[in-house]
Amino acid sequence: MEDIDPPREQPGAADAILQLLTSYALTSDAEVLWQSTRKAQHWDVVSQMLQSGLAFACYCSRSALGQRPHFGPCIAPQETSNKSPSYRFNIQRAPESIEFTDAIQGLVRQNLYEDVGDFVLWRADGLPSYQLACVLDDASSAVTEIVRGLDLLDSTPRQIALQRALHLPAPSYAHVPLVLGSDGQKLSKQNLAPALDLHAGVTQLQAALQFLGQDIPDAATPQAILIEAAQSWRLDRVPTSRTAIYSAARPPSAL
Repeated sequence: MEDIDPPREQPGAADAILQLLTSYALTSDAEVLWQSTRKAQHWDVVSQMLQSGLAFACYCSRSALGQRPHFGPCIAPQETSNKSPSYRFNIQRAPESIEFTDAIQGLVRQNLYEDVGDFVLWRADGLPSYQLACVLDDASSAVTEIVRGLDLLDSTPRQIALQRALHLPAPSYAHVPLVLGSDGQKLSKQNLAPALDLHAGVTQLQAALQFLGQDIPDAATPQAILIEAAQSWRLDRVPTSRTAIYSAARPPSAL
């Protein structure tokens, strides 16, 4: 459970997500790992990276950097700053370019020096970054395959660079297309999308499978749908992108 950003979290949202997954027969084989409980482990790694030169303290503000990636010496030296620093990954300790083959999107290549720069590992407000927490917790949980939304594709080269720098195993990746609302925005808490219906697991799972290009099981329960879907699942049918609009009020055939 990615609960590492308390200022942006909606009260009760995490518990609601777990309740919804259970009602859709999507239950974890192991105890759920809450990332917020691993803050000490995250900081231990940052401390080690600071000692080895893989990370450094930075006082540069977003406004000062503008749209430019941080690369090389900080523009705000420590002696002129009165705020807590963030800690950035020293990108010069990583390959200039990262490439990998996504199971859905194909070959992906990103120039870390030009497009990313020294990205944040530990925020100035004392919280681990998404990139750091994901890499460390995926490795700790022995995750071998990551399936997630296409909006996170840009984060993957940074995470691979971290995995290599820390000598961690690299999972395989598959980035699925995003489900959009009528306003063209992805359906998410951030965009105030309505929650899924706890009691509509059958129709919602059928809609999701159709959206992903899969056969639609004619089953009466969420668990039966998932069992049939797993047996007929074809990754090569998943589209690389989608323009269809999804509405919880519309049946799967209306997508």
